[in-house]
Amino acid sequence: MGMSVKAGDKVKVEYVEELAVFVKKVLMPEEAEALQTVALAPKGKMLGGVVANTFQIQANVEGINYRKRTVTLKGPDGKTQTFKVGKEEKLQTGQKG
Repeated sequence: MGMSVKAGDKVKVEYVEELAVFVKKVLMPEEAEALQTVALAPKGKMLGGVVANTFQIQANVEGINYRKRTVTLKGPDGKTQTFKVGKEEKLQTGQKG
């Protein structure tokens, strides 16, 4: 049996944030892309839903720290961001740029 929620109700919310970075060489410049996906629980079932935001940009590798298992990327806006690489991924020797 489904539940209804109204203003003022107390609810339990679980918020999970994850990051996945996929790296591939590009030969031609690519446009940035953004996508949002929303999925709600079926009508009559327990209330719930999922929202996923996906962004795809072209970035340059600015540095790889093999000891710390991090990769630093420079985006099209000129800002850099460092990402941790999971142990299940193999960090291959590469070059900056």
